[in-house]
Amino acid sequence: MNNIRKLNNIKAEDDTLLEKIDDWLWETKIVRIIYQPLRRLYMNIIEIPRKIKWGLQSLFRGYSDCDLWGLNTYICKKTIKPLKAFRKMNKFGHPCGLKNNKEWNKILDRIIFMMDEELKNGCWGDDKIYKIKDDKKRHKKINEYNNKIKEGCRLFGEYFLGLWD
Repeated sequence: MNNIRKLNNIKAEDDTLLEKIDDWLWETKIVRIIYQPLRRLYMNIIEIPRKIKWGLQSLFRGYSDCDLWGLNTYICKKTIKPLKAFRKMNKFGHPCGLKNNKEWNKILDRIIFMMDEELKNGCWGDDKIYKIKDDKKRHKKINEYNNKIKEGCRLFGEYFLGLWD
């Protein structure tokens, strides 16, 4: 029984030593040079079974479980290229309620902008906006940006059934 207590005491001392070493490693460049690439490699090796599973799910279902974690991004990824091609093609018509193809193309541009921004920045918005020092200007720009994104989402929903030619 005394031997177990001694081992527990040694283990506790070793833990504090390991914590000190760990703290020192994080403060030095050793972590960036050695530890992080090794950790990335290790994590990639661990991910192999999941990636195989997700690949098979995509092959058989058309989507994988990890696609559902960010469904908005997945929809943008799958939709943006055909939408850009649709925008460039000579269309024979436009949705009811619009005057002409020029107006329809402006709406498509707003939808494409929203999807591009989602793929580039996600829900965080444009980094340039957050670098503005003046609070009022920054908040104004953030609101303008968010309104453009909301408008693109609204237009996508409103004209979803008009995406045909």
